[in-house]
Amino acid sequence: FMITTGKKSAIAFTMNNRSVNKVDSMPQDLARLFYSELRDPSLYNQDIMIDSMQQNFLNWQEIGFTYSRVLLNSDHHFLKMGVTLKWLGALAGGYIQTDNAVVNFKDSNTMSLQSPLIHYARTETADLGQFKRKNLFNGFADQTFGWDAGLVYEYRAKVKKFKYLNENLEEQQRRDLNKYMFRLGLSIVDVGRFTLNKKPLTNDHSANIVNWDFSDVKASSFSDFDTAYS
Repeated sequence: FMITTGKKSAIAFTMNNRSVNKVDSMPQDLARLFYSELRDPSLYNQDIMIDSMQQNFLNWQEIGFTYSRVLLNSDHHFLKMGVTLKWLGALAGGYIQTDNAVVNFKDSNTMSLQSPLIHYARTETADLGQFKRKNLFNGFADQTFGWDAGLVYEYRAKVKKFKYLNENLEEQQRRDLNKYMFRLGLSIVDVGRFTLNKKPLTNDHSANIVNWDFSDVKASSFSDFDTAYS
């Protein structure tokens, strides 16, 4: 929701439920295996080196209040800025990271894995089927405040094209059209920090697994996965 509070300012109110699920530095062969659901025989019995790979997940609510204002409006130069202050509520999060690891799939059900250190953690609520509408603002893992901010500069070369005379024969500038020849923007977004408590059985560890047959692991939830993983 946004409303102007004059010719040079506006306020806005926003509500969001946001999720980020990011994977960094996955080797190409491992990505191909996962894409084929571990059914690519050409990649079986091969040592896949993992220099550094991590996956991060976060789901959170945010409520924001924005104030924006025109700072400069001359014939050819236009500058405006906006700031959003946000309340943030984390619902679920988790990560897994490994360095200097070697993984080898004998077939679609058998794997070997060696790694000196694997980092793994998730919150209690990071599970499949946990999110329901009635719990939208309940069960937060952490709450905090954050902010966004931005500046936009416009160079306007032919401003006379966008002027008109109102009913009082006063020269006015049209507000419904973009007038710039070029525009530059700078923004800082999603500033904020959550502190989350990890669930038991989600600890850092090393790995020395040889030909593990995981076909009997029927993990329908992350809790089942944690038990098998532990």
